[in-house]
Amino acid sequence: KKNWFLMRRREPMFQMAVEMHERNRWILHRNVRHAVDCYFKRQYITAEELTPGKAVEVVARGKFGEGFEYSDGGGNFAPTDDDFDDEGSQFSAAPATHPSRL
Repeated sequence: KKNWFLMRRREPMFQMAVEMHERNRWILHRNVRHAVDCYFKRQYITAEELTPGKAVEVVARGKFGEGFEYSDGGGNFAPTDDDFDDEGSQFSAAPATHPSRL
């Protein structure tokens, strides 16, 4: 069986990215390169949830084909099929790292 993995082909065009979830709720990724790399490696990262007058750190994890899902900082996510390899072993989650701490 072949092992394969996903990776970025090029450097990102932008340094930061903002996801608009609702009119008054956005998610800020301060380092797109780090966010994309962690998404492909199935690692947890921190991002910022922005609402008018408020910024809260959240934990994100990538769901292949669906983008990121977010937790309130505790990193408690229900296991999904993406958490397991072809043999049924669970991937280990690396601690969430904020891009500013790289």
